[in-house]
Amino acid sequence: MVEKQMKTRRTARAQPGPGESPARPLVALRRLDDREKRDAVMAAISAFPLGQDPQWQKLAKRLQPTSIDEIDAVPEGIFASGSETDKTFAAAATVYVRWDDEIDGRHTSSVEGLPAEVKGHFTDARDGAPVAVVDAMSVDAASVLE
Repeated sequence: MVEKQMKTRRTARAQPGPGESPARPLVALRRLDDREKRDAVMAAISAFPLGQDPQWQKLAKRLQPTSIDEIDAVPEGIFASGSETDKTFAAAATVYVRWDDEIDGRHTSSVEGLPAEVKGHFTDARDGAPVAVVDAMSVDAASVLE
């Protein structure tokens, strides 16, 4: 009987190429149970001026004719991120985009929800209430760009 020896292949960890960003480190997420902080995050997400964001403006050019109807945080998707002393958060949100168009001489309008990833931080509390600040919002428009 002849035994075959299996060759093993070693693979290197992929390094980012030119223009690519390195892989992001994993961040520990903890459910944000503090109701005041969760409410502050929800208010900050709803008030975020996404239409003024340069990345959104680039995307909006490809999604013509659209406008942002509303932005809502997903309450179950709000997490404290980083260490216990770190004042950062990560959240899931839905960006509702309104499509206005004219088809066969009739004005049509529809709204579609697009998922978004939000990152932010808390600043010192004002009058005892926490203040949430949205640092970045990334909208996944793959479903409408196909």
